[in-house]
Amino acid sequence: MDNQSLIDIVSASSKKSFIYHLHYRNKFSKQKFNTIKKAYKFYIKNQSKIDKNMQLRKDFINTFEHTLFLFICDSDKNDFFEIKPYLSIEEKTNIYFDIREMTDTLLSLS
Repeated sequence: MDNQSLIDIVSASSKKSFIYHLHYRNKFSKQKFNTIKKAYKFYIKNQSKIDKNMQLRKDFINTFEHTLFLFICDSDKNDFFEIKPYLSIEEKTNIYFDIREMTDTLLSLS
């Protein structure tokens, strides 16, 4: 993975990103979520070399926060936002725990 691929996966402004796909297309792609987890692992290994201003770290955390917000919108019967394909509560809970673990690590980096 190179820096541009990492940015494309994490940046909300990239049409290739996980969060762009979820927010604008209402689609949760397990493949894209797995890709963001791989990007996270790459970032953790290489963050001191590639992210001097911590923008990517902020992008990861913003992506995770917005994903959880969209899960709430999806669950709200009065909201028109609907994630496809349908994610069960168990799937959302597992994703939440993945996000929580990654966020904890990102916040503890110096």
